[in-house]
Amino acid sequence: MKNVLFVIVDSLSFDRINNFNQNIRLTPFLDSIKRQSITTDNLFSQGPYTEAGTKGLLCCCNTLDNGGYFCRYDSQERFITDFFKEFGYETYNVNAPSYLLSKRTLENIDHMIYTSGFDCRFLWSQRFSFYYDRWSNGHFTGEDYTYLSKFVELVFESAEDFLSAVNCDEKYDLISHLIDFDILDKNRNILYSEKVKFYSNKKEYLDSVFEKKLSHPIFLIENIKLNEMINTDLINSVLKKKKHFVSRLKRVQFQRNLQNNHCTKGALIRALREISHDKKPNKKNCGEYINRLRNLISGREFEVYQKGLYYTNDPYKLVPSARTQMNYAVSILKKKSEKNKFVFIHPEEAHYFNTFFTYDSNDEALIKTEFSEAERFLEQIDKKYKGSLFYDLSVRYLDRQIEELYHKLKEADLLKDTIVVITADHGSSYFFDPIRKSLVNNFHSDNYHVPMYIFGGGVTPKECTGMYMSKDIIPTIAELLGKEMTGDYNGNSMLDDNYNAEDVFIEYMGPGCPDIRLKPVWLSSRSRKYAVSFIGMLNEPFSEKNICEVYDLCSDRNERYNIRDFRNKDIELLIEKIHARFEELRIQNGFA
Repeated sequence: MKNVLFVIVDSLSFDRINNFNQNIRLTPFLDSIKRQSITTDNLFSQGPYTEAGTKGLLCCCNTLDNGGYFCRYDSQERFITDFFKEFGYETYNVNAPSYLLSKRTLENIDHMIYTSGFDCRFLWSQRFSFYYDRWSNGHFTGEDYTYLSKFVELVFESAEDFLSAVNCDEKYDLISHLIDFDILDKNRNILYSEKVKFYSNKKEYLDSVFEKKLSHPIFLIENIKLNEMINTDLINSVLKKKKHFVSRLKRVQFQRNLQNNHCTKGALIRALREISHDKKPNKKNCGEYINRLRNLISGREFEVYQKGLYYTNDPYKLVPSARTQMNYAVSILKKKSEKNKFVFIHPEEAHYFNTFFTYDSNDEALIKTEFSEAERFLEQIDKKYKGSLFYDLSVRYLDRQIEELYHKLKEADLLKDTIVVITADHGSSYFFDPIRKSLVNNFHSDNYHVPMYIFGGGVTPKECTGMYMSKDIIPTIAELLGKEMTGDYNGNSMLDDNYNAEDVFIEYMGPGCPDIRLKPVWLSSRSRKYAVSFIGMLNEPFSEKNICEVYDLCSDRNERYNIRDFRNKDIELLIEKIHARFEELRIQNGFA
């Protein structure tokens, strides 16, 4: 049996990697390792952001099964570590506490290593704020209280695990230098006090949260000082020395996109007017599309980056870098153990805003080298370039880190005994080619089409030619290991030549709070020829009026021209699949 290193790269889009129309490759190492790997060019996530995209991937299920992902992964019988624990593995989960793993799920994680602090404020932004008007108008029902209480219970269980560790606990291996343990003790006491209040009267507790909003004690728990992982003096010093490079990045991005990126003339004029008159983007004046175009051609992301604001204002990036996480994974695999190890990590460099160097390093020489690599990349792009240089540099950086991971495993004589899985939780539209009106909540391939590379450990290379979903990855690894999956799961091995699906299915709850009772479901069926999308409420009968998008993928690869009213046999078949899934969800959730 082999070790398994499972790497989920946040926001890595296959579309950008595959369609990078330059004389150089965006991911030269991954391209080279493809010949030694199990790969597919047709793998899709079921959701366009982490909360929606990881349930199917990590639980081997359809995303909206069992009420969807309102309580993250807890609605499913199995989480990824449950499968590997059953296979006989010692399990390591190197991840942020925002994943919200329940007490039941944590039982099969032998080693939980946290990569960030626990900030309860998301409880308001991601759940309570959605219900506030409903509550304040007196329409919050007993069912609503019960439904929301389940999520609050999950938050308490997850927060308690994070705060229960002590100074020497391995849970804090990657963040111990950022923690004030006196503050941690204070936070723990607040949490326990709030937990007692919640369980003594759940309705009264939820009412108090709605009344006090973000001033409620649960939101006053101080987060650890994650921005202290960044040596801002060092980073700003390097940025100052590289100011001409950063200026050139902005200039090249402006010039190339002005020349090559598709947009309407009116949109371009309005965006340029916004650039000349406003210091900050004004969505009210320019709209979402114009705002994105403005940021792209003005290089505003570089302005934020250069000023050093990025490192303290983006909580999503305040986790250890890909280099740090991968080095830590190698150190785990080097440990002697009676069991093989399953190790899970989740680097976030490609998550917007993007990062192309090791931001948590104190090694100035390393950071300068990474900047030099970025400069060489910039020198090699041609005059036809369009898109976000920032995104592309982050992907190139990740490719380099995966290459270093490969060589470190090989040097430690671990590669032959370790299966490495590289994939993504979802894709991204933040490479701006084409520029989308909505960057996250859309049905475009950019946000769902993800790469997969499985190599090492005596893997026999194979290109899987069917169409697959993220839920098929765990069964594929199980077949590689010669293990039989049991229990509640819904995926198929890509190695099974008898499984050759010709379409994939996307399903999630759109933006914001994923309450499947009160919000429309977003469903899309996609073949090699067409993509058909639907948005509708489960408490209403299926209607083709809710078909919102149809794209001909043969003649319109970038999905620009919505032929919503066009029908043929292929499109009708995809609509039938959407209808069937919609009826399944209506039955599962008590609407039929």
